[in-house]
Amino acid sequence: MLRIGDFARLARVSVPTLRHYDDLGLLKPVRIDGETGYRYYAFDQLMRLNRILAYKDLGFGLDQISAMLGEEIPVSEMRSLLQLKQAELHNGIAEQTARLERLKARLRILEEEGADPSYAVVVKPVGELLVASVRDRLKAPEEQSRLWQELHDFLEPRKTAFAPPFITIYHGDEPDVDAEVCVPIAEPLEPRDRVEIRRLPAHEKMAFTVHHGSFQEIDPAYRAVFGWIDANGRTTAGPVRQVVLSIQPESSKLDSETVAEIQVPLGNS
Repeated sequence: MLRIGDFARLARVSVPTLRHYDDLGLLKPVRIDGETGYRYYAFDQLMRLNRILAYKDLGFGLDQISAMLGEEIPVSEMRSLLQLKQAELHNGIAEQTARLERLKARLRILEEEGADPSYAVVVKPVGELLVASVRDRLKAPEEQSRLWQELHDFLEPRKTAFAPPFITIYHGDEPDVDAEVCVPIAEPLEPRDRVEIRRLPAHEKMAFTVHHGSFQEIDPAYRAVFGWIDANGRTTAGPVRQVVLSIQPESSKLDSETVAEIQVPLGNS
C-alpha cells in the first residue's frame, strides 16, 4: 500500500484532489490509520483514478463521473453519455466561434473613424405588443409631434395611459419619412379616424443599443447598430423601432435625460 502523498506523486495529482475524491466517494482509500489518520491507497486503484481523470478531461462533472463509474452501468448507457457530451462540445465550439466573430466585428467597429465605444449592441427577443398607433409621411423625423398629439387626444378620453414606452417605427425614409408612433395599451380599443389598434409582431432576434441623452445626439446610436449589423454580416428583417423608455416632461424643454432603445429586427442569416 501507498501513503496518500506517495500515491499522489505516482498518479501526478495533488493530495487535496485525492482528499476531495475521498469526500465525494469517488476514490476511497483502502485503509485509514485509526491513530494517525493517514490514508493508504493500493496500486490497483490507479485504474479507477485514471478513469476519473479521463472523464474529467472530457468535460464531465464529478457528479456525472460518479454515475459513470458505477459497476452496473451498461455499455449502451455509457455510449449515450459520451454522445451527449460530444454534442455539447460541438455546440460549445459553435458558440465560442460565433463569440469570436462578434469580438472581431467589435474590434473592426472600434477601429472605424468616429466609432463610439459607449454604444454596445446586444441581440435579444421581443414579444408581441398591443398598441394604439398613428402613421403618416413626414418631411423630417422631428415633425412627428403632431402624430403624438393625435394619439394623446385619442387615448386621454378613454382613460388609457399615455406614458412610456413611446415607440416610433420608421417604415422608410425616401423620399419622405414613413413614421408610425405607438403607445402600448392593456386592452383592445375601438379605432377612430387615423388611430389604429394593432399588434406589433414579436421578433426572436432584435439588435439593441441604448441611447442616453438628447434626441439631437441620437445619430451615433443608429450608426452603432447598423455598423454592428454590417460588421457581423447580418441582415435586417423589418423596420427600425425607436423605443423611448424615459423622457423629461415636454414643458421642461430638456431631453438630456432621455433613455431610448434603438431596435432592429434581424434575419436568420
